[in-house]
Amino acid sequence: MGLKGKRGGGGRRPNRGGKKENVWKHQPWNELILHNDLFVEYYKGQNIVPPEEWDDFYKHLQTPLPTTFRITASSHVAEALLARVKEAGYHHTQPFEVDGEVVKPLKPIPWYPNDHAWQTSVPRKVLRKLPELENFHQFLIAQSEQGNITRQEAVSMLPPLFLDVQPQHTVLDMCAAPGSKTTQIIESLHAASGNAPPKGLVIANDVDKDRCYMLVHQTQRLASPAIMVTNNPAQLYPRLPIRLDRILADVPCSGDGTLRKSADVWRKWAPALGSGLHILQTQIAYRAAQMLVVGGKMVYSTCSLNPAEDEAVVMELLRMTKGALRLLDCSQVLPGFKYSKGISQWRVMDRDNQWYNSYDDLPYESRRKIRPSHFAPTKEEAEKANLQYCMRVLPHQQDTGGFFIAVLEKTAVLPPLREYASAVPSSSGEPAPAAAEASVDEPMPAALTTDEPSTTTSTTTTSTTTTAEKPIKKENDNTSTSTNTTTNTTDTPTTSTDEKAVKKEDDDADKKKSAKRPAKDSTDEKKEEGEGERPAKRQKKERTWVEDPFIPLTEAMQEKLKSLCDYYGLVDFPMQQVFSRSIKSQKLYFVSEAIGNLLNLMKNAKDSSGPLVINTGVKLFNKHELSEHGYRVCQDSLQWLLPMITKRKVTIEHQDLLHLLTHDNTYPNRFTASAEAQINQLESGVVVFLVNANVSSASAGMGFVGWYGRKSVHLLIKKKELVSLRNLFCPKPANAEKSAAGSEKSAADSEKSAQDAPSTTTTATTTTDSASAPSETK
Repeated sequence: MGLKGKRGGGGRRPNRGGKKENVWKHQPWNELILHNDLFVEYYKGQNIVPPEEWDDFYKHLQTPLPTTFRITASSHVAEALLARVKEAGYHHTQPFEVDGEVVKPLKPIPWYPNDHAWQTSVPRKVLRKLPELENFHQFLIAQSEQGNITRQEAVSMLPPLFLDVQPQHTVLDMCAAPGSKTTQIIESLHAASGNAPPKGLVIANDVDKDRCYMLVHQTQRLASPAIMVTNNPAQLYPRLPIRLDRILADVPCSGDGTLRKSADVWRKWAPALGSGLHILQTQIAYRAAQMLVVGGKMVYSTCSLNPAEDEAVVMELLRMTKGALRLLDCSQVLPGFKYSKGISQWRVMDRDNQWYNSYDDLPYESRRKIRPSHFAPTKEEAEKANLQYCMRVLPHQQDTGGFFIAVLEKTAVLPPLREYASAVPSSSGEPAPAAAEASVDEPMPAALTTDEPSTTTSTTTTSTTTTAEKPIKKENDNTSTSTNTTTNTTDTPTTSTDEKAVKKEDDDADKKKSAKRPAKDSTDEKKEEGEGERPAKRQKKERTWVEDPFIPLTEAMQEKLKSLCDYYGLVDFPMQQVFSRSIKSQKLYFVSEAIGNLLNLMKNAKDSSGPLVINTGVKLFNKHELSEHGYRVCQDSLQWLLPMITKRKVTIEHQDLLHLLTHDNTYPNRFTASAEAQINQLESGVVVFLVNANVSSASAGMGFVGWYGRKSVHLLIKKKELVSLRNLFCPKPANAEKSAAGSEKSAADSEKSAQDAPSTTTTATTTTDSASAPSETK
């Protein structure tokens, strides 16, 4: 992530009103100022980097980040993709120079399982401009669009690997946008489920609604029926009617681990960035611990190197849970992975850039932002906590960004938080006030089994911070920033009486100032009322979206669904797993059994305090006037329907698929004899093509939605998916974009001359779901 303030926002606007343009984005890397004296002083003072390694560490921070990507392990084309990536000639196999720098060949990331993650020393911006790598760049774009690969920073791939997700687990990603880690979790969930939806589920949450839509886009690429996207503040995440086996708390942070990607962080960085987020990070981590089932695992991670955001938060979490959590030693989980162990001693720097070793040494004015939990633990606390099990990734160790990871296991029910609060002394020696009356993590007697949000968090949630405290949602995946902040009044149990004294002093000063102000006369009042003055400009209201809930089908829609099941010959189809978003929905959604149960439990809950659901499931049937019964099956859900479909299905060979991919309209007599005979037995309408799974080929077992008109046949899939498949299976990937352009033009020409498609339908290039308008050449 880059340091860009409030996340989301719906895209960049042109430069208006004389606002200064961010020239950093347009400067060549070697012309940027990649140095910060305060950064050097701070991190040398923390001793997180051995002195003999400092020069190498700092040099790596000043070089652009390599390009990395991973292959989606659950994709039906994963093995074909891996073979293509390894294929000689598809990418450079020998080093060459660019601007005096040696570009090394593409190589697998050593610690990622099964060679499914790759790295090249070519920076992302340079990759776009090199003619030597044009084919490879187009390959990355096409496959990324379809979810077959994900372009993601190497260290960002680590948290899901340490989370150890199994197909039966229920997982919450608390700060998920833009979604690269979420897609990894989905892959793990589907790893052993085959053609059936997994038993578990993934809930991906983000506080910013705009970024939730980005999250939907990312997760939809994988076409999983076991994903739900929600929009809530992580530290106040509502109760759920299920227990959670795994939780990822990839929290907002200052982002100084992203310096190699976001060069503007160099000039904006200050110690206060990390210190100001410490409370929020602790709140999110504690809420995760509350919701986690006993025996479950959680991963706390940041893309910051700052101990105030890393070990200090973990240490405070362990204090608050009083033995109910323990750090896990993960040193043997990923062979080949290099990192530095967590530290147990560090110092704190205030806004005046002064060092402090203890809270008692802090001046009163600094205690608003710096709490006792910012400071290093005692020797006894450190030994008991095992902070050395935390993992800090330094850029020079394996040519990556900076990162921090802590893996924790819940071993017992959390104790009442007031016990912790009353045991924490303030600098005056008095106990801090209790922040909670009782534990919210007691055994659940009913279906609603998740804990209430802790009252240690603020009651006022906002998305604003001071200029020096704007956080970075540390998603090292080449995307925008995010915030998840609160205006804190009783932020943590460590609020001291000294801080109240500071507030009282400020209130007294404000009262004195107001007493010195002269009384207003009538003219002042008139001015305030706006008499004789230009009326104030009306503030533009923020655009809001109301999300329709996912609801079970009405009786009428259930009858419609039964007719569709009969049309496609769906055997043992779970109709209770189909939902819509309105009574007359244009789309029907298919969800896994676990997601369906969750939606029903949330609907039947006695209160309405559950999470706001933005999206879930995959599109099953889409409104389509030309199709039988008014709906047609969607490509997104076809992989889950294929084992149940007995009608409207044609088995084809790999060569037939290649013919379909390279021709926008073709004819049954161009197929193999067996496929031609099957097609000719069908009436016009939607047809499902299944590539013969008994014959070894790169596409064996894959399914595609198509349309059979009065004479011709074509696929009903998205244009970008068509490009991706041509890129993967056809011999000239460099021409993928030309093929796409030709496809668009020929589809339009075909539409004009269609015999069995009315002019009211749309072509494949203008719909969001698929090439839903059947067209046929005369």
